[in-house]
Amino acid sequence: MKITNHYNLPEPIVKRLEADIYEPDLNRIGVTTLIDAPLVRHLRIKHWDELEEDASERLWALLGSAVHYLFDNKPFTANRLTEERLELKHPSGLTIVGYNDDYADGVLTDYKVTSVWSYIFGKTSWDKQLNVLAYLLEQNGFEVKKAQICLLLRDWQLRRAETESDYPKQPIAIVDIPLWSTDQRRAYIDERIKIHQSIPVPECTAEDKWERPTTYAVKKKGHKRALRVFDKFEDAQEFLKTSSDIIETSIETRKGERVRCQSYCPVRQFCPFCEYVEKSDEAEENQRTIPRNGRPEEDYERFNVPQNRKRG
Repeated sequence: MKITNHYNLPEPIVKRLEADIYEPDLNRIGVTTLIDAPLVRHLRIKHWDELEEDASERLWALLGSAVHYLFDNKPFTANRLTEERLELKHPSGLTIVGYNDDYADGVLTDYKVTSVWSYIFGKTSWDKQLNVLAYLLEQNGFEVKKAQICLLLRDWQLRRAETESDYPKQPIAIVDIPLWSTDQRRAYIDERIKIHQSIPVPECTAEDKWERPTTYAVKKKGHKRALRVFDKFEDAQEFLKTSSDIIETSIETRKGERVRCQSYCPVRQFCPFCEYVEKSDEAEENQRTIPRNGRPEEDYERFNVPQNRKRG
């Protein structure tokens, strides 16, 4: 992968970003990759030398790395485990690799630099990530009694905190993560590895694509805000019939989109399913040759490829 610098960012920033890029290993899989879309991993492996990403697109990742660097270089008490690499050899042959940010007295804490939006609405990926990390810790001899995420809210605003009841009152927040049983964690890991090694390589799910469905807004002429927004056109029609001013009211179709595919997927130019880029010859070939049978090893050779939370 090549890091470009189209916006002429300072060289030290670009060099730091380049140092944080690691080529994916066919026999190893990180926790975040495990819970992510298999197709993304397969295409990253196949097209690693062709991929490009601009330094400007990785600035938030750089900020997150800086936070982790502080913990990695700060002396703590002997019974505290920080920035520790955890590995587990899975029966499938893959080695699962994860890094825990902070573990002490049975409490697993993960630090994230994120948006207020993420805090308010939550992410199911947090549950999955921390439960896999908890499993790795316990398989390495560390009991996990509690899991939590410490969020550093990069876009927090004091004025909104003072005026909005559901807005966080400070730019740091703790989110408790429900722990699954050991059997549930093991079953989840087994299922994810099975999906990553499945033939054919599956298309990304709606969740993987950050899909926003098409909706139908009933609006009054001259007004920007909708009276109601519906998931089904038929429901919008029924609501429109009840309007006291039906002549001045209409239905606006708000077309759905796949946000990740459109703007954030690093392999979209090679994806045989992405409709947001002009299909390259390589993508067309991928679509024709995604294997329909065989073993995972053969596949790599041929394709190479809000639950409720307690906030503290």
